[in-house]
Amino acid sequence: NVTVIVVNNDGGGIFSFLPQSKYPEYFERYFATPHGLTFQAAASLYDIPYTKVVSWSEFHTAVSQSIESPDCTIVEVPSQRDQNVGLHRHIWKAVAQAVKPTMTGFT
Repeated sequence: NVTVIVVNNDGGGIFSFLPQSKYPEYFERYFATPHGLTFQAAASLYDIPYTKVVSWSEFHTAVSQSIESPDCTIVEVPSQRDQNVGLHRHIWKAVAQAVKPTMTGFT
């Protein structure tokens, strides 16, 4: 039994962290390359139970049910690239602030 959690940012999310993301007239077409797909077809191909969630309560339910199941399950979590970048940067800033006091002696 395994639960596969897939975060689907519709493609190209890694490039949202790079400077080219500041050029929206080129970014979507050449770097983000949105595909508009879900992982449902891949799950169906292998007859694997699949759930796409859109809230934390749905995520909790899907993962809990998967843990109880003897099967492999795919839980897909759609995400927005711009929100992901903002959250990522916010978390890194908080981590840096939390670690800073312990980094005495480093330059």
